[in-house]
Amino acid sequence: MPSNRKFYRYTFTYEVLAEREFDLGDFASMADIEHEAVFGDFSGRRGETTVEVVDGAVMARLLQEHASDPEFFQLDEHGNDLED
Repeated sequence: MPSNRKFYRYTFTYEVLAEREFDLGDFASMADIEHEAVFGDFSGRRGETTVEVVDGAVMARLLQEHASDPEFFQLDEHGNDLED
């Protein structure tokens, strides 16, 4: 059954100023980057944030693009609600 629930997609930017080039792959998480900005060699700040309301079908696709399973939000691969 198609989901009637609303889902939310948050997108934000985090700006980093640095004296040297670095590879984002060197950091395991955003928390590690922020830690380096607060206590290390970078300056950082959060930038623009957007919020988008999406339906079940879009959320299922976005979860799959994240290499996550739509079941995380009790959806099937098409965005339909899973039966209890």
